Amino acid sequence: MGRIQWTRASQFNWVFDNMGGTPLQEAVAGNWHQAVAAVDEAGGVAITVPNPGGGQVCWVRGVWPANTTFPWEGFWAEPMGGDLTNYYPGGSFANEADLTTITLGTALPVGAVVQLYYMYYTGEQAEKYEPLNNYPCIRRACRARDDYTYDFAVDRMLDLMVLLHLAGRERGRDYGPLIRFLWDAFVKREESRTSPLMHDDFERQQWDRGAHLLYRGATGGETAFQAFQNELAAGMSGRALHVKAALPTGGDAAWFGYGLDWSLGADPFKTMDRLTFTLQGVGSTSRLHNLTKIGSGSATLLLLGDYVKQEKRRFVVEMETTGEVGAATFRWSKDGGLTWEAAGLTSGDRQHPLTLEDDLAVAWEGGSGTDLVAGDFWMFWGGEPIIHPRRLLVTLNDSSHEDSDPWGSEHTYVHAIPDRFTEATAFDLPLGQFWRRDNLIDDGDRVQAMWGSWYSASQAGDSDITIGTREETEILLGETFYTQRHITWDLSPYATAFGVWAGIDTARCNSAGHVNVNFLIKPVVAGAGSLSLRVKVKDAQGSYFYRDETVQVNAWQRLSVTLGEMTLESGAYPLTHPLQVVDVGCPTSPPSNGAFYLTDLKFDEHQTFAAADRLRVVEFKMEQQGLTEHEWWLDEVALNLTAADPYPYAPRLAISLTPYGQNPWRGPTPVHYAQPLAPYLVGAMDLSQTYLELHRDAQE
Repeated sequence: MGRIQWTRASQFNWVFDNMGGTPLQEAVAGNWHQAVAAVDEAGGVAITVPNPGGGQVCWVRGVWPANTTFPWEGFWAEPMGGDLTNYYPGGSFANEADLTTITLGTALPVGAVVQLYYMYYTGEQAEKYEPLNNYPCIRRACRARDDYTYDFAVDRMLDLMVLLHLAGRERGRDYGPLIRFLWDAFVKREESRTSPLMHDDFERQQWDRGAHLLYRGATGGETAFQAFQNELAAGMSGRALHVKAALPTGGDAAWFGYGLDWSLGADPFKTMDRLTFTLQGVGSTSRLHNLTKIGSGSATLLLLGDYVKQEKRRFVVEMETTGEVGAATFRWSKDGGLTWEAAGLTSGDRQHPLTLEDDLAVAWEGGSGTDLVAGDFWMFWGGEPIIHPRRLLVTLNDSSHEDSDPWGSEHTYVHAIPDRFTEATAFDLPLGQFWRRDNLIDDGDRVQAMWGSWYSASQAGDSDITIGTREETEILLGETFYTQRHITWDLSPYATAFGVWAGIDTARCNSAGHVNVNFLIKPVVAGAGSLSLRVKVKDAQGSYFYRDETVQVNAWQRLSVTLGEMTLESGAYPLTHPLQVVDVGCPTSPPSNGAFYLTDLKFDEHQTFAAADRLRVVEFKMEQQGLTEHEWWLDEVALNLTAADPYPYAPRLAISLTPYGQNPWRGPTPVHYAQPLAPYLVGAMDLSQTYLELHRDAQE
């Protein structure tokens, strides 16, 4: 019995919309869906906001007291504890506008709190060929990361073979050729899947084409997807999944993926160690770099368009007055704030941008609290090199149903790929390359911090520190990095020290409980073999602590500093978490010019998926990243899941989606479909034996 797992019959829903246009429904299951109401003075119950579906109800199953308990979330589950009486039978309901009024069959006191089980029309219609649940109502089969089931029925050819055999004996006729015909058709369909068992090449027929075999979602609803379809892609052989999403505001995101919910503790899953796929982007570029903000206003500056000139320019946007977006005024400079191109300009949102020059414009997105405060300023620079700002986040999740925050950072492991691969590119990613992001400060791809610079000098002089991006794939100490920070400096003879700093988003990355801060760095300084660096942190009280280290020049190395061993530079002990800033620089007598390549700035070690004991989803996610349009082509998605089929040629469902997505292995087998007499009739004695073994195992 160890190889057999039982499923609820309700998971077998073999319906799809051949014509399109079927009205869709949704089911509401009492307390499980927070569907409660109070009996009104007329003795009825109203379905209206916040309960969904008011005015669109198509069926009422029942009304129970709020303290009645049900064993699980199923719409047709029977009550288990408390008052088991259903107070609806004999009653009725009526829809009017956005209100549904239920008349109870058995009266309840006015004010009694009840829970409601009902179905309603959502106002949506199914697409042509879309798979649907018909249990408990007609609704989409693939609806979310953890809320869909769908199975397509297998033909019962084996039973038909046996019926022909029996009919032939009864009538004295030879149906052997028909039996052989049915067997040949059956065998072609029932071959076991070959490894890797989890492999999606998107070469599908109409009834199972790609959009319906993956879940998808977006913060703004599925209308965010402008394209989500299998189609031929330039440079790819065959079909690929084409995804295009519009993400207009800063907190927007869109995602799609495969629900799996696998335990990784047993064979064959525990030997799985990599994810492979082919990816192609559109290669969108920008010549705007290192947007940095200093100030207390909550608004976010948006850079629209691009910088088109050849010379390098340092732009500054500074608020002159305090107020909301659309009211506060600003000024701007393109020489680092030495002179101002214009002042007294009124800030605007994305629909009312302000052009600085040529194709470059700015706008703001309001936040919580005061949007803009006088003195808030943003710095960025325009010019070469061209960079690719978009990233696709490839995500693995290890949560279980008992976890309180299953989609939070504690259970989310990310590998991020930049949009510079404009031809179909194969990726082979060990599971150890998927990292949690809650201890990452900046690695160039998964997380990008806001950077700034400083220098001190004995007297005035021209010094230039530029923080840019290097787009080169590097394998450093066994880990792959696609993007690194490229920091260059050209200091005046009077410069006495300099540094660059990265701000820490403490809501996402909290230093509390961590032991060290570390990063990969490669200094490039002509004529030097080593370089003295100072690593500083700014703590929650504004105090600075530092430690000096010596690094090799012209070589990648990981520099790690223990927080408890850092010395107070300014402020007061003790070092207080969460840390706000990490600073790297030369404390005395800096070289007049040189460069740092820097990446993987973080606290402690990577927390990787390699140690996970569960794989709930494989997901591809597009975060807004200040960019409103995202477009990718995806193909050949596979996990290296390898196993032999214990019951080869046992009939199974042609398409199988478990409650957590597509079944990549074999699909469930209704045991009674495995008719041992059928292969016996065509001389396939080994398969008869296999079917008998399946029946024995199912009864042990």
